[in-house]
Amino acid sequence: MKKSIDAPLVPVAFIFFGLASLFSAVKTGKVTNFIVPVIFLSLAAIYLHTSLFGKYRIISSVVNELNIKSDAQVLDLGTGHGAFLVEIAKKDCSDQGKLLELIFGISKIKPIIHLKVLKKLLMSNI
Repeated sequence: MKKSIDAPLVPVAFIFFGLASLFSAVKTGKVTNFIVPVIFLSLAAIYLHTSLFGKYRIISSVVNELNIKSDAQVLDLGTGHGAFLVEIAKKDCSDQGKLLELIFGISKIKPIIHLKVLKKLLMSNI
């Protein structure tokens, strides 16, 4: 799964305002003016780390705690990037070819199909 930055304009804004305020702080020379740039640049670093690494560590630990059996059927509604499904597939799939099929199959399914399948499942169990 390709890792990407969520809402990429947020860290860009943090970095922009951090550098702009850093330039201003250097220009004035006051030590107290360096607080704002440090905050903005720290926020950018934290945001990037969380978006690229932190959330995947959390997803991995949640999937490990769920103890999902290898023959279980999993329905992930509102998958977004499908990170949970990919992690579940990685955990329970020893065959790498099957794993690739699962991962690439996720991205080809359109949300409208999900809704139709879900309606059928709900109607059949009533």
